[in-house]
Amino acid sequence: MIGAPQAAAPAGADALEARGVRGALVVVTGGRRGTPEDRLAVAAALLFDAALAGVVAVEGRKRLGVDRRRVVPGPATTGVAPLVADVRRRVEIVRPDTPWGWCERLAVYAEEAVTDELAAAGLVRRLTIPAWRRLWRHRGAEPVDPQAAELVRSRLQAIAAGRPGRPADVALAAVLHGCDVVDGPLRGRDDLRLATALDRARPGLPDAARALAEALCDRRRSADRVGTWYGDD
Repeated sequence: MIGAPQAAAPAGADALEARGVRGALVVVTGGRRGTPEDRLAVAAALLFDAALAGVVAVEGRKRLGVDRRRVVPGPATTGVAPLVADVRRRVEIVRPDTPWGWCERLAVYAEEAVTDELAAAGLVRRLTIPAWRRLWRHRGAEPVDPQAAELVRSRLQAIAAGRPGRPADVALAAVLHGCDVVDGPLRGRDDLRLATALDRARPGLPDAARALAEALCDRRRSADRVGTWYGDD
């Protein structure tokens, strides 16, 4: 329920915080997978973590409907998790691309890599899913501590209610809304409330993360207009 007090911090809360947006996403969705949107959401979360850590930046802006934003190496070079450092390495060696282009690039491997990272940290356990079930959306992991999902959900509900949120929480809200995977983590009319709240919360993000959030929201609006995720490609 919106406005409810935040859940108590779960065991391993510090380890979860260290995994940033990607960790919170997998925990609150239960490692949900099986659709392009699910894969892109994990990739976007990983890209947000790189932006919030300062290892990637975004240059340029959208002009006259043309996205001239490009993901480039950021000023920070050390002190990040190996998976986040790998994002910077890839950005350094590949021709600059749009934020959405990088979501698609990272989606090739991010889902498995992030789940492996969280499982190794003891935050989630992988679920054994029959091969036939993988043809549809399914859960690939579950939090070791069920309270972890409730903690993340309470922070999202606070943002949807219009209260200030930490940059990582606002970024997570942008991922869920922008990639259209909010159903499940939030219920009822929270998706609509979240979209409105994000318009107010985005300006408070650091520059690179704000540009990523704007790109995801632009993509969601475009998809909503044509009625399908890839309709404007």
